[in-house]
Amino acid sequence: MVQNTETSQRSGTAAAKQSGSPGLPLFAVVAILVGSAFWLWLTMADSALPQANTDGQLIGSELAQVGDQEIADALTTMGGLPKFLDRFRQKDTGCPLPLAWVSIAKPPGQSSGTIRLRSGGYLSPVFNLSETPVRVAIPFPSPYEMGKGQLMVLGTEATATISLVPPWPVSFRQGNIAAHNVYWRPIKQCSDANG
Repeated sequence: MVQNTETSQRSGTAAAKQSGSPGLPLFAVVAILVGSAFWLWLTMADSALPQANTDGQLIGSELAQVGDQEIADALTTMGGLPKFLDRFRQKDTGCPLPLAWVSIAKPPGQSSGTIRLRSGGYLSPVFNLSETPVRVAIPFPSPYEMGKGQLMVLGTEATATISLVPPWPVSFRQGNIAAHNVYWRPIKQCSDANG
């Protein structure tokens, strides 16, 4: 009887040694997967931003900035609470956040539809597409000083042209979201109290 107990203890110890500690290999596998996912995310985020071609020109389209004298008109095309829109108005202290212009239209002969623009955290009102271009303002899609970002369009099964330089033809036949790399040339507009 004592021999059977010793034999079963030895076989249990041998089985535990054979299986090893699952903690270390499992941790290594999880660490590799997390590291790979993070690297893939960084690679995708970097590729989503405009890159330079061999001539040093940025690939994507350039956003035009709203001029100081156009801000009041630009704000009428935007949605949002008054507190949000106040961030783009000229103030006695501090600098207003800059805005960009885009024009939207549908190509001649294409069916009508609606679109919304997503620029960073901003989601525009719904715009009806027509052959007559409509000029709308949007916040820059990433911090202004970065000079590059990504503009998204959400729409129906329609075709639209977003007037940038060069223009961006958007087709929603494969889905209702399209993204495009954009860039701009940051300029210092005003000095705030800090500098």
